[in-house]
Amino acid sequence: MKPFFQAYDNQQPVIVGTSVFARSLAIGDLLTQAQCLSDRFPERTSIVNLCSHKSSFLVTWMAAVLSRTSMLLPQNETPEVLAALCDENPDLCFVWDKTPLVDVSGCSRIQLDPITQLSNQPPGQNTALPSIDPDYWRQPDTVVLFTSGSTGAPRPQCKSLQQLFMRAKQTAEAVVSEGIKRVVTTVPLQHMYGLENGLLLPLVAGLALQESKPFYPADIAAEVSSDSLLVSTPMHLQYCLDSDLDFPPAGCLLSATAALEPEPAKMLEQRFDCPLIEIYGSTESGVIATRRTAVDICWTPLPGLRIEVNQESAALIHADEQTGLSDRFEVYTDGRFRLLGRDQDLVKIAGKRHSFSALDYLLKDIEGVDDGVFFIPDTQKARLCALVVSRLDVKTIQAALRRKLDPVFIPRPLLKVARLPRNSLGKLPRDALLQAFAQARQQAEDPGNESS
Repeated sequence: MKPFFQAYDNQQPVIVGTSVFARSLAIGDLLTQAQCLSDRFPERTSIVNLCSHKSSFLVTWMAAVLSRTSMLLPQNETPEVLAALCDENPDLCFVWDKTPLVDVSGCSRIQLDPITQLSNQPPGQNTALPSIDPDYWRQPDTVVLFTSGSTGAPRPQCKSLQQLFMRAKQTAEAVVSEGIKRVVTTVPLQHMYGLENGLLLPLVAGLALQESKPFYPADIAAEVSSDSLLVSTPMHLQYCLDSDLDFPPAGCLLSATAALEPEPAKMLEQRFDCPLIEIYGSTESGVIATRRTAVDICWTPLPGLRIEVNQESAALIHADEQTGLSDRFEVYTDGRFRLLGRDQDLVKIAGKRHSFSALDYLLKDIEGVDDGVFFIPDTQKARLCALVVSRLDVKTIQAALRRKLDPVFIPRPLLKVARLPRNSLGKLPRDALLQAFAQARQQAEDPGNESS
């Protein structure tokens, strides 16, 4: 695992700034615990890392590397997801650092206590990081992530340590400026964006990882400073814009999982007095490109990467590797590109076209609408529906939409909900969206319901 820590010296903190631990944690502290945990792993098992603390997550990953085993990162911890993992592969060992919410009977389980295991141990003296066997370094399934399920069933995506290291190094060179010393993230490390930018990027750049994971604007305001890179999402950043708090200057903001419009990007740069850089990528591809949205709407690919398009498809080209992409692009001669939308983003009704992202924007742009989404519940029927979070009544929202849209794109039905079932990245898994739609429809059909 030496390549991931070569930017640190032996005494330099890797994990800092937590109320859980009495001190910062350096390489020796983490390696000592990883070696102990590795000894507890059952033989011939893959590790499912469900740890929420960065220190526990990092120790578990280091232990998996020491054991030369694969690490699985499921998209969530629901009973259905974990049960499916157990059914597909009974030789799993689940590692938690909190009370498990799900029974995984039939699989091994290890419960970590980060307070007693890391806070009370003496400083680690063993700082000799072992080398990684070349075969394991290139093994294509050392880390297995899963797509979010926002466009269908979650799919496993296998990554090698070599792939993850090289992409994290490229991203760090593109976004880490002089003066950045710490990384603060609001994103879970089990997701590709969080893993790449909340963990691996700071490791390869030799930055300190802030142990806490702030959620509310007040938490974010308490953690950021002029030497910090905040890795976040449009959902969390919008919470900050909506708050009346004064935020201290940050070093840089990093955003991904959904595109930002230039205007809110400019407002965020003013609010935090620093640049905001957007990341474009996916679980399948990893980070592909960056842009400073307040200044330029075009994306610049990371060095060595390029987008190739033809009439039917698009692909990411990196050396001799090719990864299919579901987005549509306009690529310029210098390699930069604009996103034109996703294939699944197009909706065609009565011979007319629109995009779901544009429809969502128009809905949320109505004054009094807090959140909303257009979708088609039944893929066999091109019938638009929408869920909306708003203090307005349905008729008022529909009237506002009629002033903006062709009648064929007015959602039928449009239903009010208390909140949309967004996950920790702000995305809407399709299964959760359909469940929320069914519940809202049932409530709307209840004669005693007057919420609409």
